[in-house]
Amino acid sequence: MKRYILGFVAVITVALPFFFYSSSLKARQDLNLMEKVILSVSSPVESVFAFFKVRVGSAIDNTILLWDAKHEAAVLRQENAKLSVKLQIASELELENQRLRELLHFSERYNQDFLSARVLARDPSYFFDSLRIDRGADDGVRIGMAVVSANGAVGLVMKVAASSSHVLLVTDPNMSLDVIVARNRKRGVLQGMAIANMTLRHLGKGSRVQVGDQILSSGLTGSFPRGIPVGRVADIQLESDRVTQNIEVEPFVDFADLSEVLVLRNPNPEIDAIQEIGGSDWMDKVMHTGNQGGTK
Repeated sequence: MKRYILGFVAVITVALPFFFYSSSLKARQDLNLMEKVILSVSSPVESVFAFFKVRVGSAIDNTILLWDAKHEAAVLRQENAKLSVKLQIASELELENQRLRELLHFSERYNQDFLSARVLARDPSYFFDSLRIDRGADDGVRIGMAVVSANGAVGLVMKVAASSSHVLLVTDPNMSLDVIVARNRKRGVLQGMAIANMTLRHLGKGSRVQVGDQILSSGLTGSFPRGIPVGRVADIQLESDRVTQNIEVEPFVDFADLSEVLVLRNPNPEIDAIQEIGGSDWMDKVMHTGNQGGTK
């Protein structure tokens, strides 16, 4: 390879003087014999140089164009990324505005004192199915207040700090809610299950519940007003006696996708009575018992 390179350099070194000399000869008309010979010999060399000049020039132009295209593509990718982020932010803001409008419409349907709140986190605890919101005692939130979303019942406030609160979800086994079947107004008790659904119990005789029936809060006990949507009957199974029904209810609220809620600032008479007997820290005692593996 080294010999080839040296040979190429030698050829170029010898040919270049002839090339420039022949270029000056072309401008003259009266050439002697030696000059004609030099012109004849140098013509192929000129052709080779012209060929390489075109190819090399074309390669350089293509390289410059390719570099410009790559640079432009990089700039366009950056602009596209910025626009994509802006579009995502705008889309999320639009979704948030839509959720807030739905909450506003929900609160307008009920003549109640609602307080809007944001969901801060879902409680990963094994013992309680709950979430944390950004409203607390400083905002007038008290234990036992009902919490709802635009789709229906969320749960009850079970622990209150100065600027945040924990909400026990309707799907928690510790939670029970007096309800009615929307279709026939039959009354029962809805209780949370170990899984994400609820079970409907204590229905009166002749309560013919069907899959798809909507379950609403009765308003007779607790802090939920009458008519708050809670869930829909998802499955009905008969026990071995062929009489007793296991009625599974799916909540209307998607807790995994919950961002904003409303706290119903109505007192809960049952919780107030429990607090009067068990003290203001009664819920902390219950939670501590649960965390120690006791009865939930």
